[in-house]
Amino acid sequence: MQGETKARWLRLCEQAAVEQDPAKLLERVKQINDLLSEKQQTIQQRKSTNETDPVVASTAFPNRILLADDSRAVRTAFKEVLLQQNSAWEISEAENGPETVEKAAALQPALVLLDLNLPDMPGSHAAQQIRKLSTATKIIICSFNDSAHLAAMAEHLGADGYFPKGADPDDLLKTVAVVLNSTLAGSDGNSSVQ
Repeated sequence: MQGETKARWLRLCEQAAVEQDPAKLLERVKQINDLLSEKQQTIQQRKSTNETDPVVASTAFPNRILLADDSRAVRTAFKEVLLQQNSAWEISEAENGPETVEKAAALQPALVLLDLNLPDMPGSHAAQQIRKLSTATKIIICSFNDSAHLAAMAEHLGADGYFPKGADPDDLLKTVAVVLNSTLAGSDGNSSVQ
């Protein structure tokens, strides 16, 4: 119990212990029970808040990238391009929305390359879940949509950049570099390739 509540509880217990009048004793016992009920409600509220509020990670592992796409060919192509640029990256893969969110929570990657059209959970929902889990993980939205539509979608989802899948692989590297460098530098620069 907190200091003031504990002092009040002790005072009520002392008064009840010496009380001779049965009506007053009953009143003291009721006050003690009310105080204990309040304390129990406070504890329950704290427990329920801790259970429902996700832990938001404020750091990410700078060498981890998660590729989330239902196409193995796309994941393989992205992985090859990224590893040619930097062989030290630890690249993990996910092929649907729930797996993407689960791996993002477990791995705490610096970056998620996220397809908008994932099975079982759209990429837009996965992006929102990842953002709730971590403020440090950066998200690049990927799709075959045109750049203007993709840019608007990325901005709407709070993503850090976007990459049209049909674009040049070098543009993927540029987009990744801009997003990760803006993370490291803390700048607010453009995080997508035009």
